[in-house]
Amino acid sequence: MVQRKRTCPEGNVLLDELRVTPRGEAFVLDEDDQNRFYMFVSQNNLDILNSCANWFCDGTFDVAPLGYQLYTMHV
Repeated sequence: MVQRKRTCPEGNVLLDELRVTPRGEAFVLDEDDQNRFYMFVSQNNLDILNSCANWFCDGTFDVAPLGYQLYTMHV
């Protein structure tokens, strides 16, 4: 079994290049560095979610190590 462990630098954990889309839109809606919680979405994508009746959601809760979980929503 291979196990990898990544250490994060002190201070700002989220890289600046992940905070904007290639089109220059803000991409971080909410963040909590202490609990390592980040919500990535642009305003355009929020508008699309708002206009669609059906959402498809998935999470990696069973396969991701504790503290490294991903939840996605698609339309």
